Amino acid sequence: MDPVEETLDLSNKKLKKLNKPTPAESQVTTLILDDNELLRLDSIDSFTKLQKLTAVRNQLLRMYGVGRLHSLHTLNLSHNGILTIEGLKDLVNLRWLCLAGNSIKTIEHLNTNTKLEYLDLSENSISYVLRAEWLYSQGRGRHFRVGDQRELTQYLATVCPLTGEKLETEEDRKLRLILSKAQHHQQQLRQQSSANVTPNPSPLSRKKLQANKHSPRLG
Repeated sequence: MDPVEETLDLSNKKLKKLNKPTPAESQVTTLILDDNELLRLDSIDSFTKLQKLTAVRNQLLRMYGVGRLHSLHTLNLSHNGILTIEGLKDLVNLRWLCLAGNSIKTIEHLNTNTKLEYLDLSENSISYVLRAEWLYSQGRGRHFRVGDQRELTQYLATVCPLTGEKLETEEDRKLRLILSKAQHHQQQLRQQSSANVTPNPSPLSRKKLQANKHSPRLG
């Protein structure tokens, strides 16, 4: 049976440092550190049973120590000052990761997290080209079934909300309408021409007509 989930909520405590947990605290499976003033996650690896960690709206610059939480499957470090993704290669059970609202510029060290189902990197400095390259690398050598990537689709819809029509300029739109009307007009002309032209007889019909013309008449 799965262990009973135990939560330690230390949010809004004005914490500037994470102290080493007591023996009882070290057994919790969920740790909430939201809305504090933490610069680092000191002693985070002392929470040996941790499965969910959230430290939203702190002052974190690095993810140091998180990589030793081998049971972790949910991690939310959004709205900090994190510069790079690090320490996640050993988190083989990680399924949910939110790093939105940081200062991340490159996507690295996520290729080994093959169980990842949800990823939010919005409000960072990552270019769309890098995002596309990372998504492409995730697809190489892996098989996806239709409907399996609902979370990925939601992420793409969030970070790339513009559709083709919204990307059009006004001049592009006018040109597209003109070309569409021109094609429609040409199609109408072709249809009218086809209706007015008498169809040519087939070779077999022409032979029959010639045979009837030259055959002797009885009278």
